[in-house]
Amino acid sequence: AQIDVRGSYDLTEYLALEVGAGRRYVQPEFAAQGVGYTRVGVYSENALNRLASVWVRGAFLPNPRFSGGGAAELAFEFGLGAGVGTANGRFRFHAEYEFQRIDRRANDVGVPIQQSLSRAGIAIGF
Repeated sequence: AQIDVRGSYDLTEYLALEVGAGRRYVQPEFAAQGVGYTRVGVYSENALNRLASVWVRGAFLPNPRFSGGGAAELAFEFGLGAGVGTANGRFRFHAEYEFQRIDRRANDVGVPIQQSLSRAGIAIGF
């Protein structure tokens, strides 16, 4: 299970500052690490025309915390996405890809955590 919260502040028409936090919970039988993190990054969305847009985001994850101990000097994530919909905004299809890497070290041994995630969805407005 994963909880992810993001907030952004528009700096310009095409660039926003993004902050947030996340927590990934892992059941003990999977023998994997749970991790909690905060993020500081940027988000940019550009309209290709009235119907389509593309976006990119990147973030640094300072000081992630692990359920089994360890530390990470470098942790980052990036994402790419595209959306297309009707001109009135009542229907929209979007697809995105996100990648996260946390270079975890425990007992002076590198044990990185990596996640790739693809999402597709449809939004309907009333």
